Amino acid sequence: MKTENPIRFEESGRHHYDELSLNDSIVMEMIAKEMIYYAFLDPKDPSTPKVNRPLPVIFLTCRMPPDSLGRGIAEILLYLDGNHTTVFHVEQLTQIWERYWRAHDPEAGEKLRALQ
Repeated sequence: MKTENPIRFEESGRHHYDELSLNDSIVMEMIAKEMIYYAFLDPKDPSTPKVNRPLPVIFLTCRMPPDSLGRGIAEILLYLDGNHTTVFHVEQLTQIWERYWRAHDPEAGEKLRALQ
């Protein structure tokens, strides 16, 4: 019996796949095995970048596989929709989300140094 994958992907989440040598399976594995940090975004927090998706939205940083074409860290944004998790953004870690991460995780600097 085939079970439906609890993680869905919007096309916007796949926008950077080619340039980073990623696909849905690799991203699911990154989320499951390579997560470095996560946070539920608080829209009332002025340091939170604007995100146009239903709440709750979760921001993740994950190690990318060694054969990906990007830096070693990806930013992943997803939202919870009933019984499903929907990924809508996957990209190499940008300055906007790195600033957010550093502002909310006192160990972010150490984690970044350890990954370089």
